[in-house]
Amino acid sequence: MCSWVVNASEIYTSPNGGTANRGTKKDPVSFETAIKRVSEQLKKNGVPKGGITINVLGGLYRFVSPIVLGEEFKGTAENPIVIRAVEGEVVLFDGSMLIPSKGFSKVRNKKERARLAAAVADKVRVTTITNNTLLNRFSENLMLNLSFNDVEFLPSVFPNEGYASFKEKTVAPEVTPPGVPVGKEAHGVRAGAVPFLEPGRERYWKGSLEEPRGAQAGFSKKENEMGGTWYQWENEIKRNNTRNQLTGFIEANWLLSSQPIFSASGATESIHLSRVLSYGWAWKKNDKPFRVFGLLCELDKPGEWHFDPITNRLYVYPPKSINKKTKISLSVAKGFVHLKEASHVQIIGLSVKNVGGGAVYDIAGDHNLVASATISNSTATGVRIHGTYNRLEGCDLVDLNAHVQLSGGKRTANKITEGNNLVQNCHIYQKKYKHEKVNIGMTGAGNTFRNNLVHNSLGQAMIVNGNNQLLELNEFFNIGYDEGDGGAVYSGADLAGYGNVYKNNFFHHLMHSPGKVERAGIHLDDGQSGATCIGNVFYKSAGKGLFAFGGSGHKMHDNVFLEGQRGAYFVRSLGDKIQKIEKEIRANKNHHRRGAKEDYVGRVEASIGVSGWANPFWLATYPKFNQVMSDTARYGRHWPIRYSVKNNFSYKNKITAIADPRIETQALMKSEVEAYKKVQPNDFEDYENLNFQFKNTEKFPNIPFSTIGLKKDKYRSTVPNKEHYRVGIKNFFEGISSMPGTKKTIDTSVLVEE
Repeated sequence: MCSWVVNASEIYTSPNGGTANRGTKKDPVSFETAIKRVSEQLKKNGVPKGGITINVLGGLYRFVSPIVLGEEFKGTAENPIVIRAVEGEVVLFDGSMLIPSKGFSKVRNKKERARLAAAVADKVRVTTITNNTLLNRFSENLMLNLSFNDVEFLPSVFPNEGYASFKEKTVAPEVTPPGVPVGKEAHGVRAGAVPFLEPGRERYWKGSLEEPRGAQAGFSKKENEMGGTWYQWENEIKRNNTRNQLTGFIEANWLLSSQPIFSASGATESIHLSRVLSYGWAWKKNDKPFRVFGLLCELDKPGEWHFDPITNRLYVYPPKSINKKTKISLSVAKGFVHLKEASHVQIIGLSVKNVGGGAVYDIAGDHNLVASATISNSTATGVRIHGTYNRLEGCDLVDLNAHVQLSGGKRTANKITEGNNLVQNCHIYQKKYKHEKVNIGMTGAGNTFRNNLVHNSLGQAMIVNGNNQLLELNEFFNIGYDEGDGGAVYSGADLAGYGNVYKNNFFHHLMHSPGKVERAGIHLDDGQSGATCIGNVFYKSAGKGLFAFGGSGHKMHDNVFLEGQRGAYFVRSLGDKIQKIEKEIRANKNHHRRGAKEDYVGRVEASIGVSGWANPFWLATYPKFNQVMSDTARYGRHWPIRYSVKNNFSYKNKITAIADPRIETQALMKSEVEAYKKVQPNDFEDYENLNFQFKNTEKFPNIPFSTIGLKKDKYRSTVPNKEHYRVGIKNFFEGISSMPGTKKTIDTSVLVEE
């Protein structure tokens, strides 16, 4: 019988705590027991005066199932529910399960050895998995992380470094439909859309493993680095074609996508893709870099592994010899803590790794906080934030499939309801997961992303949708080195996207990848409208600092553009074409584009009502929105109009034009665009060391440059040396312009962590 006291104000947990212990510091309980006891107390008596605290003692806690904090976890501002690491102690929750090391042996069976890369057959070790939890997890997903002595590794991959690419000439072409026929390929022409939609299929259907429609082609690059032979590829995929993944920029150089290979041929030395490509095989035909994960014959590098669901055999190429002390584990947990309907819960200092799915922290409810945690090495979303007034502060999010999903709030015909959720002072990057981009999504309305450091992403890092979103005092760098188009931050295709503010952010060293489509720091794409961009600093920002591809109603004031290709730049992207499509859609309720991307006005009206921009709320809140959308004539709402571009500064940018010369004069006359004002290095505190604080804030905008990026506060005790990593990357790219850029890349995870 435990002596847990009803209405107790605190309880202690430890990794070895028991279920019947008292819950004191000297006699702690398990973490799950503490949650259960507190839940029972809250259900019976509510929150005691002064709140309640679960003190988590240091150590490694293992878990396999997520913990849900339900509606009974309702604290108040005066009486919070606090779950925190004991001061001075390191707490780490591990969502993996150990695999007995004693079961591994050499591969001796001849048929089994024949499936391995000949060069490493004697180095591979194998065991049979019998645990049902492990079997289920291995069978669920290919892209998992297996850990050797706390170092995580992904499945076998070809090539081990860099990308392979296809031969231009195919063994067999894509099937049409749904493929785009040769000669019809062009940006904006999409496979699986009318007129290339196969009868009876859903829009954008492109083929599948059951009904393959992809091309069959060989490799033009990296073929000599194959660990296995073409016949091994053929036999392996024929044996099971559901356990491979081809990932890369094969659709377009701005679109990282994945698909399984249907088959391979030893006779023709080629692979057969299951799906056609978005713009057809001939679109950017010499630019289709990719990797292939999950083939046993490509298990040829220390740390790689392969699971065979037919035999339940796990093959590993151990980075070090396996002995009884070797710890091998697989991430099995699907989420860690879900704050479902909780209020005023604070979770501080609880770091988590090796979560295999779901969200590590799923923060709903209201006025909840997760802080001072490292969330890492997980094939899961790091943090999902919704509800209202919830916060993520002072956390490091590294090596995740998706890092942050920030949402909450919405727009309707008569109001915008704000989520007031916050991500602040977080360090977000990739270190070992080089196959994935940094992935931050911001949706809903009225949320804030502030004082964060985001870097080391092969492609676009953040996507912003909705209204009244605020991005301020963030630093973005070393983003997009493998990808074309887009930006470090991207927002697109919403004519009603008013109220989003990008203020006092620092974008630097976004180096263009030669041969790809130009990128930007902030990319407002495909008619995205109504953004306010004030006081942002861009240094070596790819092809553009601030780029608007169509759209209207943007405000661009007090921004600083240094040593780039272009600073602020806007072009016409919709125009006559979309105006014509709009008329067709309105005339035909069954039009094939209704509700699709090209139905720009229709999608706006679906969310705020027909001509909703003239409703009293929208008219009063965003009068420019009404001015734009009510302008239905030519050179009106489908053209870039109602821009305000003023008081921006430029130094050593190659092109100083702000408005694209192809924009019609009739449209340009509806905007106010001032040329850049010049600025010199001696106008800044320390230009050489990338301190772009203006000396004279009466002459220049008072951009609080010294406060951009990570900062010390009660949830973050240490920060990287900003001058060290900024100057470090500057020196690495010394003498190289951001455009046309370079194939040279740097791992800034190492630079920042130094």
